[in-house]
Amino acid sequence: MTFADALQMAQVAADEARHEAVVDLSAAAFSLADAATVAAGDRGELYFLRADSLRHLGRWAAAAAEFRKVCDLQHTPDGQPRACRAYRLLSEIARRSRHYDEALQFAEVAVAMAASLDDQVGLLFSRVPLARVLSDRGRSDEAEPLLHEVLAAATATLAEQPAEQALVLVAARTVLSLLHFRRHQPAEALSCLQAVRDLAETVPHAVTRAAYHRQLAILHEVQQGYSAAIRHLNIALDLYDRVRFEPGRYDVYWSLSQSYTDMGDLRTARICLEQCAATAQRLDLKPELGKSKSSFAELELREGDYQSAVQLFREDLAISATLQDEQALGHCNRKIADCYRLMGDLARAEEHARASMAHFLNMGREGEANQVRVLLGRILVDAGRVDEAAEMIQAARQAAGDGGRDHDRAALLRAWGQLARARGELPEAVQALEASVALLDQAHPSRELASTHFEIGLVYRELEQIDETKQHLTLAVDTAGILGSRDLWQQAVDALWQVDVTEAQRLMLKPYLPGRAVDELRQGEAEGRLETATVMFVDMRGATALSGTLTPLDLSEVVSAFLGPVVRIIMRWSGSVDKFIGDCVMAVFGLQDSVDGADSATRAGLEIIEYMEATKQIRQRTGASVLEATIGVNTGEVVAGCFGPLLRRDYTVLGYHVNLAQRLQSLAGSLDYQYGTRMVISETTRQNLLSTVPLSAIDLRSSSLKGIDTELVGAWLVRADEAIAAAG
Repeated sequence: MTFADALQMAQVAADEARHEAVVDLSAAAFSLADAATVAAGDRGELYFLRADSLRHLGRWAAAAAEFRKVCDLQHTPDGQPRACRAYRLLSEIARRSRHYDEALQFAEVAVAMAASLDDQVGLLFSRVPLARVLSDRGRSDEAEPLLHEVLAAATATLAEQPAEQALVLVAARTVLSLLHFRRHQPAEALSCLQAVRDLAETVPHAVTRAAYHRQLAILHEVQQGYSAAIRHLNIALDLYDRVRFEPGRYDVYWSLSQSYTDMGDLRTARICLEQCAATAQRLDLKPELGKSKSSFAELELREGDYQSAVQLFREDLAISATLQDEQALGHCNRKIADCYRLMGDLARAEEHARASMAHFLNMGREGEANQVRVLLGRILVDAGRVDEAAEMIQAARQAAGDGGRDHDRAALLRAWGQLARARGELPEAVQALEASVALLDQAHPSRELASTHFEIGLVYRELEQIDETKQHLTLAVDTAGILGSRDLWQQAVDALWQVDVTEAQRLMLKPYLPGRAVDELRQGEAEGRLETATVMFVDMRGATALSGTLTPLDLSEVVSAFLGPVVRIIMRWSGSVDKFIGDCVMAVFGLQDSVDGADSATRAGLEIIEYMEATKQIRQRTGASVLEATIGVNTGEVVAGCFGPLLRRDYTVLGYHVNLAQRLQSLAGSLDYQYGTRMVISETTRQNLLSTVPLSAIDLRSSSLKGIDTELVGAWLVRADEAIAAAG
């Protein structure tokens, strides 16, 4: 085999994304007897192929070394265009490795070289990563006009090169969207991507398309469109798999873990984080491994296991220290400080908070440093050092000025409220804390929202304003329950117990009984009465088969992974979980409001289908058990109340229409449909829909619905594929 043969074989292997083969062939080529006499241009081409394959495999250091060899040969014929691409990719490697100064230098060289070559496409495409580095470096005021210049130039000058124009426009708008996202401007961020929605599908460069879909997923997740986010992340994962871009696969699994965490599906979140950690460990991606550790720690913190969270954050801290990554060190120390504050170890909390602030100030990250000032102020208040706390919080207020994002302003007001409470200035404390909670996203439950409601409740208790106390403690309990934050939930219930034992008992029973049941039982109004409602049954498919292959403990984990998101979606659409029947959920919508109930139940069912279908792909990829469901929905008159003997009663809804909903759920499992998860609704539900839903009539003449006269009912299969496609 000659060098030329090896080069040709490597080019073919690169086209087929066989990156290990490219690395091996290039090593063999340079060991051949004729390698020393090969033209510099051919050597440069093979260096580039080898470097790019190493980049796809996530072997940053080795890839950077090979790209530098390409740059050393830029004086050769055709060497400069290749070197320009090499500098561009060196910038990406340096940015991903958190070496931002190097990344900036490489990006600037690539831009200058493309300009000297009069390569318009290369120039525009090189300016995009330059803008990305500027944004990562906190210089968004420089990045934004640069991106607008790229967009204007690409629109004006690349009209006759549609493929190249699409590539530049999609890449630039993806970075511009990220910039707006970091500024907490989600509407502007989404608008950037929607402007090139059709173009994105024409871009032949898989990594650019994948980055577009991942950014779109992040924006859906922010708007709580978790199912749509997971769907776009699946697309990104397919694209990264196609070209075997391992770092991109890590990025997608990490984004998936965040979506599942926010969705409340912590089990699937852990599955995705395990993929992240395994990939980072295998490829020796130290920054990514540290990031995975911190994400695991966030799950532990969410469940109230502070000690485990601290240990995981410390592992990330150690990795960040070896990388001398000031930004990561700042974030890790801040998170550890907050854990120690929650644990009551205030000396350690202060130590890590001050270390965090020093790291952020060293980087010139005044915004992050100010967040730590606020945290440090709260730590000093807890330690009883009120005067020092006042100085720290006042310094944070002055540094923040009148601007800043709502979340940071809320944290500052919360700290000020805590300080006022410590001073005994309770009305001022209430005012600050109420202003803080008003700035938080009420539609997006968070631990900050729950804990702020808890603190307001405590202040109102000291003011002996019982109604306000109960209101905020109840909100704290409800929000903590949605999040799965057991520690905060228990603290709020305990505080409420001291004010209103009955209300505390009601909230403790709330997770175990449907919507209005606890109130009605407490008020003695639980006798059965006729009401119009929409009843939904959601049953897990294949549970019997799984029970024969899994241990009881493993099966319980799978069932919990199924029930958790289903319940979260039902509650998001104002449904009430009536009961669990093994792995089946019975829910009720729209009691006394049949029209809204029918529409809400159907919309909830569509979201369950989208979620299950998107998550099925993720679980298949990771080797986890596939989860699918059958859904039946019916609207009609039911009897609602408490039934059973005095020794064991159950609050539920009964009647023909409940049975029909269950029969429709069973029918859904027997239909031939492309989705494993499918939903059947009754004719009465269809008549009460407020919006158009794609449906197909079901011929019930050949169906057997036990106890139901099929000549008197109508049933419709919901065409979820069409509904999801129409929603984009």
